[in-house]
Amino acid sequence: MLNEHKYKFTVGFVIYNPQPSFIKRLSLLNDIGVAVYIFDNSPENTVTKNSITLFKNVTYATAGKNVGLGLGISVVSATAWSSEFEMMLFLDQDTAITKNTINFINDFVTEQGPKHYADYLLILFQRKESNLTGNAVVHDASLAISSGSLFFLDNLRLIGWHNENYFVDGVDYEVCLRARRFGLKVGTVAGVPGFDHSIEQPDDQVVLLNKKLPIRRYDSARIKDALTAYVKLTLYTVRHLDFRMTRKVLKSAAIYIFGQIIARVRILKRYIKE
Repeated sequence: MLNEHKYKFTVGFVIYNPQPSFIKRLSLLNDIGVAVYIFDNSPENTVTKNSITLFKNVTYATAGKNVGLGLGISVVSATAWSSEFEMMLFLDQDTAITKNTINFINDFVTEQGPKHYADYLLILFQRKESNLTGNAVVHDASLAISSGSLFFLDNLRLIGWHNENYFVDGVDYEVCLRARRFGLKVGTVAGVPGFDHSIEQPDDQVVLLNKKLPIRRYDSARIKDALTAYVKLTLYTVRHLDFRMTRKVLKSAAIYIFGQIIARVRILKRYIKE
């Protein structure tokens, strides 16, 4: 039976102890008729779980423990696909959206979705900057983050969903690299109204090569996860002789390490001043 929701795509989340603002966003999506699939990596948080299960348009799943992002996205994607949705917009739990965001993406899906379905694994939607008009023009890219990505689910299924061996870091880049082996593209669309991936994140910013670089101090376990992921991504590109992507992965790793160094230097300076 085909889905009967108002929108032609669904929204997926993988959550871990989300802030109250997440429930407000969930309420917005539920009220306007968007089907939502959630995988909960913190099921012991019964307050969040009880709030989620009140929404009629939300499908909830958990493994009973934190199993990471790769498995979580695979579950929500596969569940949405089995419910006969063709596209799923994946969002981080702290990504800000509005009704205008959803309507913009729905217009894109309605008008342009079919012509991109055969060639693209995903199209990443990005926030509206002051100098952008908000026209939904797709530009090809090499790598994309997960939050804001509209996945074409048949193509995601074709390549084997997300890699469950990546706990958090690298899962987004890995799926983009693997898509290249299947001849699938990654695209971006800028100028999305009401969309903001950083407003609720505790990031500082530095300017590097005339670009704003968000930085956040992570603990040793998270850094180890990230560096392990970068090693695996590098070896993957080398194994497939994709040296162009090897350079991109190594550049991303260098920026990550630089960011962690700067974050610690800033904290040290604040400590000294105090």
